[in-house]
Amino acid sequence: MMHKIDIEMQLKRADCPTKVAKIVERTIKTIYPHYYPSGAVQFFLDLHEEQRIREATVEEEIYFAVIQGEVVGTGSIRKNEICRLFILPEYQKNGYGRLAGLELD
Repeated sequence: MMHKIDIEMQLKRADCPTKVAKIVERTIKTIYPHYYPSGAVQFFLDLHEEQRIREATVEEEIYFAVIQGEVVGTGSIRKNEICRLFILPEYQKNGYGRLAGLELD
C-alpha cells in the first residue's frame, strides 16, 4: 500500500562536493555500523569520499534534498539511475528518502 507523503521537498543542484561528502560520511558513520561490519563501513566511506564525488559530477547530476529550507540529504542521478541517496540520520524515518527517490526519478 502506497502512502501519500504530504511534504514539499525541493531538489537543488549541489554546488559543493564538500558538503555532499559530509552528508554522506555522517550518514554512513552513524547508520551503517548498525547493519554492516567495520570493514564494509570503511568500504562505503571510501567509495563515497569527497574526491570520488567530485569525479562523479562529470557523469552525475548531484542534488541536495531540501525541506522547509533545511538540507536533509543528497542524491544523484546518472541518465535514469539513482546513484547515491543519503538522508541525514536525524531526518530518517520521515519518508524523505522515498520522496527524494521519487523526485530524482
